[in-house]
Amino acid sequence: AEYPTGIELEGYSIAIPHCDSEHANQPAIYIIRLPDAIPVNRADEDGILWVRLVVNLIVTDPADQLRLLKSLFNHLQNEEFYQNLLTLPVDDAKALFVSKIIQ
Repeated sequence: AEYPTGIELEGYSIAIPHCDSEHANQPAIYIIRLPDAIPVNRADEDGILWVRLVVNLIVTDPADQLRLLKSLFNHLQNEEFYQNLLTLPVDDAKALFVSKIIQ
């Protein structure tokens, strides 16, 4: 409730929860694909968004967090990328995410 994470994109929504780097012991990214949409608070204004994709960032370096968020927003605005993260087999979705976001 204090730091809402829901982001509305063109025709779909995602959640990108993350913590301050000082609270992270080691970096990690969790991509959570939900079978049914769940409600999350909007990051940009009051209200609720329904999301099926959650990208949880645990980053130890604030510069990395900014870079990841910028890359995420850039790629998640592409609906094909979003749909592939939701529907591809796990290993293929992971490989796609790493190739587009991490490298």
